[in-house]
Amino acid sequence: MSSHPLFALRPQSAAATAWLALCAAAPAVSAPLDFHLPQISWPPSPPDMLLIGSGVVLVIALAFALTRRSTRVPRTPEGEDLRWWKNPPV
Repeated sequence: MSSHPLFALRPQSAAATAWLALCAAAPAVSAPLDFHLPQISWPPSPPDMLLIGSGVVLVIALAFALTRRSTRVPRTPEGEDLRWWKNPPV
């Protein structure tokens, strides 16, 4: 069973990735905790419908990306290479 190439990081690359993730997460961690969701009235207004629709599309795209199998299998050549710049005519 092979592992994903993303998990085969060099130590320097892993440390840089961890530092980048920490820098990206720091503002979210230091934000005030009095966060509340905005009230969406029913029926939703057009901006609210765009917000809801883009959230649904994001969730569907994320689910599709996570459940899709990787098709990055290297193809083996089936015969002689017939490209003229690889095999110039004699």
